[in-house]
Amino acid sequence: KKTKGRKSSRGPDSAATFPPPPPPDTPLPALPPALMAEVHAANTAAELTAAERASVIQATLARESVAARKRVAILEQLAVPAGSPDYVWVPTAWLQAWISIKPTPLPALAVEPLFCSHNRLSLAQMPHCKRISSAAWEALRADVDYTGPMPPHGPASLCRECVRQKRHNENLDDYIHEMARAVWAEFAAYQRGTVTLPDTELMWLTRVSFEKFKALNSKTKAASRTLNDDALCKHGNLSLSTSKLQMPLALWAKIEECVQSLGGRIHPLPVATTLPCDLCRLEREEQQGHKRDKKAEAEHQRGLLRRLAQYHMGTYETGLEAGENGPTLLYVLPRAFYDTWLMWSQSPIQKNSIKPTVISTELLMCEHTRCCFILDGVSITRRHPDLVLVTEAEWMTLLTLYELRGPPITFDMETTDPPPCHECIEARRFQYDQAEIYVQLISAERPPSPKAAAAAA
Repeated sequence: KKTKGRKSSRGPDSAATFPPPPPPDTPLPALPPALMAEVHAANTAAELTAAERASVIQATLARESVAARKRVAILEQLAVPAGSPDYVWVPTAWLQAWISIKPTPLPALAVEPLFCSHNRLSLAQMPHCKRISSAAWEALRADVDYTGPMPPHGPASLCRECVRQKRHNENLDDYIHEMARAVWAEFAAYQRGTVTLPDTELMWLTRVSFEKFKALNSKTKAASRTLNDDALCKHGNLSLSTSKLQMPLALWAKIEECVQSLGGRIHPLPVATTLPCDLCRLEREEQQGHKRDKKAEAEHQRGLLRRLAQYHMGTYETGLEAGENGPTLLYVLPRAFYDTWLMWSQSPIQKNSIKPTVISTELLMCEHTRCCFILDGVSITRRHPDLVLVTEAEWMTLLTLYELRGPPITFDMETTDPPPCHECIEARRFQYDQAEIYVQLISAERPPSPKAAAAAA
């Protein structure tokens, strides 16, 4: 399988002969000629071209004011003489705002962000700066009344320590990338049995940490430079839920070297002494036992209430409403209880599945301890979707399983006990005094199409 990253002509087995990355306290080297050429090209690109200066000067002179002539004098001095070390770095965004002919407020000049931690021009800020001559800077500072610190100036303004660190990080990234490819190839060969490693000791390494190692570089966040932090459980022992690999010690040492070169850490977990957690195993067995008990209880209740479990399918209600060959006395069950029970009985181990505990018929009663609905025996549950009708045997079975909170409500196809409260029912109905009713006569026969009418003519 191909791995993403830079291509290399080195083979996977050559990673062991790579020179180690230089330590951070290596003496500061001089800039190499190739880098000097890059810096010179960047300096040249960071200046205003002659065409840009001419365009800005022409637009400024068109304003015909004392301030415009003063600005033109500064613009003519912006160019840095060839080979001259006498120049200053200023932010590009601020310089563009200053030379703009738009009457917008000039932002404050801030040169502090241009400096790195070594108090020199930051390598990251260099593309966002422009070079101007020192004479132009003096005139510009007087024009805007700037009294802040001196910006980076001269050829020595670029921080060589930042350049050295960047080159070091690039070399280190290449080294770690090649090492990761070599470790992956050797470990795959070790698993296939085609390579025999001299070390017999094995170390635990989680699969997540192995993937983090393969993507490790100098830009990786500090939190992601710690490996094997997910291998331990809450009891401090080897976790049972984390996927792990048994890594030979020779490959483990290479991974540890790369991680430590970036200031990271990998938790050493020998296979011989780091054993799976017994407490986690007991908790898992206990959880599996609870799941089996829940499934058995739900299956038992579905067997006792087999017809009620099919109520939502629409086949259970037909015989009750017809009253033919069916029970004559029914009990009213709140629909909220039935929906909760049905979901729990079908999926007892799901997180959103909760077993009901109480049958609350008091929710169906008004303040006068009467029913808040009227049952007439026709389309009962269609007219009252918040109700469910059950037989007497099913009701008695439910009472043995759940607590009843409120009086039982019965229906014998004609009357309800307790009786309905007409006062509360009438109070909930809408009363209309005046209403506009529109009536439109629609013909039952469809008018003939134009083609049919033309054919008939």
